[in-house]
Amino acid sequence: MLKWFLILFFSSSFLCGSELINATAPMSFDGLSQVVYFQKNIISGAKPQGDEGFASLKKLNVDTIVCVDGVIPDVQRATSHGMKTIHIPLKYNSPSDEQKFDLATVVSRALPHGTVYVHCHQGKHRSATASAIASIALGLLSIEEAKERMHVSETSLQYKGLWDSVEGMKKIDSSEIQRNKKTYPSMVQPEGMIDAMITLDEALENLQQLHSNNWKQLESDSEPVGVAEAGEIVDLYRNLQLNQELDELYTDIETHFVNAIHNASELEEALLQKRPVTELHVHLNRMQQSCTNCHEVFRK
Repeated sequence: MLKWFLILFFSSSFLCGSELINATAPMSFDGLSQVVYFQKNIISGAKPQGDEGFASLKKLNVDTIVCVDGVIPDVQRATSHGMKTIHIPLKYNSPSDEQKFDLATVVSRALPHGTVYVHCHQGKHRSATASAIASIALGLLSIEEAKERMHVSETSLQYKGLWDSVEGMKKIDSSEIQRNKKTYPSMVQPEGMIDAMITLDEALENLQQLHSNNWKQLESDSEPVGVAEAGEIVDLYRNLQLNQELDELYTDIETHFVNAIHNASELEEALLQKRPVTELHVHLNRMQQSCTNCHEVFRK
């Protein structure tokens, strides 16, 4: 009870909102984790879990949810709790100039109506980057201030593309945003099965190239690909896991996807922690075996 009283009090006061902005660690509430304030009305965090998560968002005065995860947001549950969603899926490399402008636009439009909650899956990397980009673009934070909040969100330095996108971000003239008449969807359907498999194969090829180079960065690469590609594979499997058509066609497919997500996540975490090369080899082999197991099911 005291926790909610403090949060509601903080949200209603600029001074107390500043106290939240200076928090040095992520906060957690019912159904919410990795909650970090970038501004008194711009919050980054993980995907809301169940009705508890959305109820917590409502208590934090959230009106708009900006999902930057690869998996579609829970639009129905958000609507039932009186909130709207906007979906701008980001990958783990540098967002495009268009995506940066889109993030600035949707946050600018949403702020007059209440607090904006930006989330990805874990609430550490893409959501924090998106919150930083929007805050800088709208002139609410300097680059250094935004980067400091990303550190609080525990954004890994291994995602060089995400950090570079914030480092190079500039304030956008408000008139440019006002002239933007683009409408943004509440959800973006994931790419089809064939496209997903092509993307997955490309990601695996990059990882195998790193493996053959003993996990050393190739000179021709502009940014590290290992963690970004592993994270993208996790997203791809999470999307495939939600594909109801596959559930109807294949028995026990859920088990394959759970194993694949687990193995890909372990490789991503090992890369983030800069684990020894021998461990990276083991995790990559396990993930490749997961892919092989799924392919055998699909080919039956």
